[in-house]
Amino acid sequence: MMKRIRITALFTLIVSSLLFNPHAAFAENRDEQTYFSTSDYIDAVTNEYKRFGIEFEVVGDQESEAKLTVGDLNREIEQIREASRQAALATVDIVDLDQNQNQQVFRAMPYSKEYTKSIRATSVPALAYADITYVVQATVNAQTGTLISINNAYSYVSYAVNLESWQQTKLDTSRTYLYGNEFVKAHIVGFANFRYTHPSTGLTVSATVPVDHITLWATE
Repeated sequence: MMKRIRITALFTLIVSSLLFNPHAAFAENRDEQTYFSTSDYIDAVTNEYKRFGIEFEVVGDQESEAKLTVGDLNREIEQIREASRQAALATVDIVDLDQNQNQQVFRAMPYSKEYTKSIRATSVPALAYADITYVVQATVNAQTGTLISINNAYSYVSYAVNLESWQQTKLDTSRTYLYGNEFVKAHIVGFANFRYTHPSTGLTVSATVPVDHITLWATE
């Protein structure tokens, strides 16, 4: 059987300077039924997003008659933090070919192999997210299980909700070694741009979520 070892690590998001959010502090010390103005509410949400490197803004008409409370803000801030926790998860999959599969390709010697990984970018879980899949195409020596060459790499959106565009700015690939084993390494960087109706205010908003992810695949 194919043996899969999954290593999951939670990377701490490093922010050079966390912005102090007076609205969030206000929310923590007031009754949940205290009302916010729409502009103050949006300012608080925007500043919370900035803490995690996400650009958030109102686009188009900025008028709203929504009645917003401290409780509404607290719930939204928790959603933003949950989105940041999801984005910080990085997974490395190490896959060993089973014996039968090795025997099937033994005579072929060099053979083509694809390494794939899907990651999720989100500004609001279940409302604005995109699954970004990236693929590395390589040639592997079936006899030795070693990498001969990396031939191509690309990314695409495999599923999305309220995604306006995916912008890949970098997809670097290389051969690397870890604990004495050979790996194919891919480093993808880009931005997922979302546009949707903000559930609390009814305003049209946009959010730009950065993607910066590294994956290692065992070559054998």
